[in-house]
Amino acid sequence: MAASTSAVSTSSSAVSTPARSAPTAVASAIAKQPIFQASPSTVVSDLANNPPHPVSGKGAGFGGPIDVALDGEHLLRLGTAEIVEVTPNRGGSSVTFRVRFADGKKAAVKPEQTGHPSDPRAEIASYHADRLVGFGRTAPVIGRSFDAAALRSALVAGGADAAFIDRFDRLLVVRDGQVQAAMIAWHTAPLVEEEPDAPYLALLLSPNPPPPEDLQKLGERSDLIVFDFLVDNPDRYSGGNILRLGKGGPLIFLDQGAAFGKNRLELKITTADRLKKNCRFKAETVSALRKVGPNKPASDRLGAQLERSVARDPLPTVLTPPHIAAVDERVALLLKHVQSCAAQTKQPESL
Repeated sequence: MAASTSAVSTSSSAVSTPARSAPTAVASAIAKQPIFQASPSTVVSDLANNPPHPVSGKGAGFGGPIDVALDGEHLLRLGTAEIVEVTPNRGGSSVTFRVRFADGKKAAVKPEQTGHPSDPRAEIASYHADRLVGFGRTAPVIGRSFDAAALRSALVAGGADAAFIDRFDRLLVVRDGQVQAAMIAWHTAPLVEEEPDAPYLALLLSPNPPPPEDLQKLGERSDLIVFDFLVDNPDRYSGGNILRLGKGGPLIFLDQGAAFGKNRLELKITTADRLKKNCRFKAETVSALRKVGPNKPASDRLGAQLERSVARDPLPTVLTPPHIAAVDERVALLLKHVQSCAAQTKQPESL
């Protein structure tokens, strides 16, 4: 993912480690005969022409590193463009792979699978939530379906070993010969892991004003805690999921596959506990949440906006009525927590 001020740009896309180059002969053969042809779609075009964005004002101000003006371009490529190469991702507890498009751009792919607590459509819903609030820190994501047999053959041609193909056969969910997946844009810079509990995070609970040199990092980590609480992502601190785009670069939100758990209305302990460790918030973030909070008509709250937005994706939504109710419950609880912090620090929105 990218280290500059514009992370997902026209010259990039990256969400995991850089792809290995395929052998020249294989790459050449694939380039002559596309694996998956371009597939025009009115649904994708409509979403690309009007990507998710804050309905009420500018949201949190798109303070993140993603150039959201390019979302439409990325969504159109991810959802419809010709694919010429498919290669497996090594390691990890789930089956994921990467694709290269005819124009040279890349994407990470998370297919629907059993035996793993993640759902590719949770990545889609989390992307929409990011844009609706205005964080600007997730890569663009859209759903896409693949012919399962063609996908398996492409992975074999792309270097997948027997163990990977065995996992593919055992774990992937195939419906009517199709595999549904989340297509995640590929960022421009290497991902640099940051420690889960950096020493400066204690300042998020301190009643004293934070040092100016720590304000940016504190604001980023505060927004990460808020975001994970909103989408109920309990998997942030399991290892390797707190990442910057390049050394010293901006923080991005990566790997939301465990968010929006099935039939989950209750709050996950991990996300709630993290929120309790934070009593400082960006004023823009709090303002954005108030615009979609409990004092607004039900149709204007974040849950309803998220439900309408995700429904425009090509894949069936991962969100159920309990999920939507839980989103609004979490917004209300978060704003109540902000008020509680105000009584303690006197300036909880000072980041």
